[in-house]
Amino acid sequence: MKYKLPIFSLVVAAAGFSVFIAVTDSNSTETPQTTSTPSPANGGGNQLVRTSAANLEKIQRLEARIRQRTHVFGHQLAGSGMYRQWYDGKQFRLRLDLKAQVHGQTASYLQIVDDRFFWVHQTLPNREELRHIDLQRVADARAAGQLRSSDLLGQWILLGGLPQLLRSLAVHFDFADPVPDVLGREQIPVWTTTGTWKSAFVADPASQPSHVPDVVKLVLGRDPNFDLFPYQVTYLRDGQPLVELEFYELHAPAEIDPKFFRYNPKLQQEVEDDTDAFLKAHRVGGGE
Repeated sequence: MKYKLPIFSLVVAAAGFSVFIAVTDSNSTETPQTTSTPSPANGGGNQLVRTSAANLEKIQRLEARIRQRTHVFGHQLAGSGMYRQWYDGKQFRLRLDLKAQVHGQTASYLQIVDDRFFWVHQTLPNREELRHIDLQRVADARAAGQLRSSDLLGQWILLGGLPQLLRSLAVHFDFADPVPDVLGREQIPVWTTTGTWKSAFVADPASQPSHVPDVVKLVLGRDPNFDLFPYQVTYLRDGQPLVELEFYELHAPAEIDPKFFRYNPKLQQEVEDDTDAFLKAHRVGGGE
C-alpha cells in the first residue's frame, strides 16, 4: 500500500523532524514564565530559535488560531482553523482542525495525537477517510536513524507540534542574526530571522526535490506573555514560499478539555493503518 498524501493534505504541509519530549510538570494555571530573550549579540538567531523552543515546551495548555497557505506540486491551497496542545503529565497531546475550499466546496481536515496514534480524519466533497499511524513505531524508526529527516514534510503535528517544530529547526538550520520588526495592524513587536540547512543534514539544497525548502523564515514575538512565540513560519524554495503558517489569537487556558485529544471511531467505521506505508515512504534509502 502506498502512503497517501491527498491534495488537500498539502494545506497542512510544514517541516518537523523530532518526536515527543517530556517537560517539567506544573500545576500553574497562569500564563507560563518564559526564558529571557537573548540579544542578537549573544548567540544570534540560533540561540533565539532554541529559546523559542524551550518557551513552547513550558506552555502546558495552548490554543491558537492558524492560517496556512501552501504552494507545492502546482497547487495553491489555503486553510484556517485551530491548533491545540496539552501536556498531560507524560507527553504532549495535539490537535489541529482545518477547513479549506476545494473546488468551491468546503473540506475539513482533523489531526489528533493521543497516547498511541496519530489520527487523520479527512472529509472531502466526495469522500471521507480515516487513517492512523502508530507513534511508537515511528519513534523507534527515528531513534534507529531509519527515517530521512529532510523528507518529513507535512508531519509537524505527528512529530510533536509547535515545541518540536522549533526544536527541530534549531537542530537542522543555521539562523542569521535576528532583526527587530513589527507585525500586522496591531504592530506586535517581533524578531525576524532566516535559516538555511546545516550541511550535515542537506549538503546541497538545490539537489533536493522541489517540495523541500532551502530557507525557513521565522517571525518570533517579543511579547512578554508569549515571548518568542512563532507567529509566522514560512518555508521557501528559490525565494518563493512553499508553505506559510500563521498563528494568531493566542490563549493559554487554565483548563482544557481532554476530549479534544481523543479520537473514537464510530461503530463499524473503517480505519486504515498507514504505519507501514509511512515508514516505507520516509525510510533512508527507500521512498516512492
